[in-house]
Amino acid sequence: MNIKNEKIIGTFDARDIFEKILPSRPARSTVITWIKEGVYGVQLEGGKIGKCFWTTPEAIQRFIEAHNKQQKGDDKNGKLKAYKIPGKKRRLAKGYNLKSNKAGK
Repeated sequence: MNIKNEKIIGTFDARDIFEKILPSRPARSTVITWIKEGVYGVQLEGGKIGKCFWTTPEAIQRFIEAHNKQQKGDDKNGKLKAYKIPGKKRRLAKGYNLKSNKAGK
């Protein structure tokens, strides 16, 4: 990500961009989780300045493209593979790693 050439936006503005692409607008905490931890091995580029998290519209586009590309290769027939992630308490108890989608540290 090149912040000199890309417009920096906050998580509330990022939610509005995701609302245009996704069926519903994600919660602000979801966008922050995507920046901090990612989902299914794909992380939203961004950062934190003080108490505020930020990203860019271009980073959102790359995040969606990378996520779609990763999802397409899941099944030989081109169908998406259903992922089941355990609840937060179970993940913490087992040391579940969201980035690798496997239990263990």
